[in-house]
Amino acid sequence: MGLCSLAFLMGVTGNGFIIFTTGCRKKKTVDGMCHLNLATSGFIFTAFLPLTVAQLAMGLHWYLRSFLCKIINIITTLSMFSRCFHLTAISTDHCLTTLCPVWAQNHRTVHLASLVMLGTWILSVIVTWRYHGLCSDQSLLLRETGDAVNVAARFLIGFLLPLALNTICLIILAAKRGQNQVAQAEKPLRTLLVLNACFFLCWFPYHVIAFLDISPRASPPDATASLDTGAIFAHSLLCFHSCFYPLFYLSTRQHFAGCWGRRRSCQTPANAGAEPAESAADI
Repeated sequence: MGLCSLAFLMGVTGNGFIIFTTGCRKKKTVDGMCHLNLATSGFIFTAFLPLTVAQLAMGLHWYLRSFLCKIINIITTLSMFSRCFHLTAISTDHCLTTLCPVWAQNHRTVHLASLVMLGTWILSVIVTWRYHGLCSDQSLLLRETGDAVNVAARFLIGFLLPLALNTICLIILAAKRGQNQVAQAEKPLRTLLVLNACFFLCWFPYHVIAFLDISPRASPPDATASLDTGAIFAHSLLCFHSCFYPLFYLSTRQHFAGCWGRRRSCQTPANAGAEPAESAADI
């Protein structure tokens, strides 16, 4: 309960700060939109953590039962799909920028990025709605009701396929890293490697618990107690992941604080209209 409360404070504050600060530039950039959408996904998850805290305070029993269960299930699943889809879109963007720099120079625009991000959110909502009923009245991690097909599909769409696509993009970036003409690929490679590794390591136990929970051996009391313990551990990792991105972003973006200076300086005639050029390696 204390961990969820801490994650709520850190996640809402950190992600909210990124969402607010990415608007300090007058000129919208693809890079800023990527950070904005990742932070929005984390903000949505952490903003609803008080419901989990309330559940823990009541001894893992729902006060409003299925209603709250469905809300938390939707928010958790939406957070998973939206983050993995956005990471996949960002990884693909950097891969295309590295392989096709001329195309990226001509077509990598804020308008195209806006359409991609909007499509990503729409897809996340559509896929999430399929799982709004997969919960019970007692489980911390929204125990599925035995629908193995839905659990397997969620693992495939929200974990395995994005993992494969992101791995391919990272391999391509790593292969191009040593070439002089794409030396700028080193920074996005490191950043994407950390972000993707953190996501998949933190969400993997969640899927493991889901598969164990629908197995025939999950019914005995001893197995149920073990699964509840595993669910608490998995949820702790989700709380950590919701706070990780703001900490990682703030610790690696040295120009972040300068954004405020640019906002103040843009009020002076000497600096009016000044806007740093965006690079595909910024993220």
